[in-house]
Amino acid sequence: MASGAEPCALLKKAHDRYWLDVLREFFRYVLFLSFNFLCIILTLYFMFQSVR
Repeated sequence: MASGAEPCALLKKAHDRYWLDVLREFFRYVLFLSFNFLCIILTLYFMFQSVR
């Protein structure tokens, strides 16, 4: 009976690992976009500061 529960536990572990990887990639992407947005905003700010 214990051998029947093992593949199910391994499948659940692989499934959890997959979603953790998806979440990690999503947060990495969001962080990358927010960093790019910040760089663009700062660049525009300093460009307009130098125009004055």
